[in-house]
Amino acid sequence: MTPAQIAEAAELLIQASRNRKSMADLPAALRPADMDQAEAVSNAVQAKVIAHVGGWKIGASDATARAKLGLPRPFIGRIDTSRIHTSPARLVFASLMAPKLECEFCFKLARDLPPRGKAYGRDEVLAAVASLHPGIEIPELRIDSGNSLGMFAVIIDQGGAGSYVLGPAAQGWQSADLGKAEAVLRINGEEKARGPGSFAMGNPIDSLAWLANARAAAGDGLKAGQIVSTGSCTGILPAKPGDKVEADFGPFGKALVDFLS
Repeated sequence: MTPAQIAEAAELLIQASRNRKSMADLPAALRPADMDQAEAVSNAVQAKVIAHVGGWKIGASDATARAKLGLPRPFIGRIDTSRIHTSPARLVFASLMAPKLECEFCFKLARDLPPRGKAYGRDEVLAAVASLHPGIEIPELRIDSGNSLGMFAVIIDQGGAGSYVLGPAAQGWQSADLGKAEAVLRINGEEKARGPGSFAMGNPIDSLAWLANARAAAGDGLKAGQIVSTGSCTGILPAKPGDKVEADFGPFGKALVDFLS
């Protein structure tokens, strides 16, 4: 894709987001051929629609899932500060675009992790963490299902970034193996999915370290106060008007959101 094609594809997605009306597909000439091109479109979109980066989301954090999707690496989305909500949250369903649900371990940073000449180690990244939280990522899709883009449809679309519900700070997590910790997703009181923290690159801490180094290499780094959602433990489920959703992380707490009709 040329820079002009990247900009044109990004503008179509931006208009869909602003109009709150999803698009069926991209024109053939504007479809990315690989992940680098898809990420270039995503970056162009996010540069214009994210007023203030309050956090980051990591998609396709599970190696098995990436292999099935044919992706060489996880992908990234920025979360606008205005889209981060404190649990228990109440969101108007009609204001969202095809919202989905994911349970994710989420870190809040106490200090910056800026670009530098060498990679950050796991312990360095861990030392920059202020707190761990249970989280519900609510991806939104600005491109209809049935498009020709496959997984690139999510990657170009801000990584599917939408809203985020942040639960209270967890206690005692520093001495726990977060890879073995489990999240349970309940909708209207019924269990719909569960999965371990190991789906986030083996351990949510390793997912955070990967992002810190990816953003340092990109030249912006991570900032104090930002959150990092480390990847889905439960897979992706659809939300419906009226749903009452609970993400239960056991000893690490819960995050709650109701979708108002």
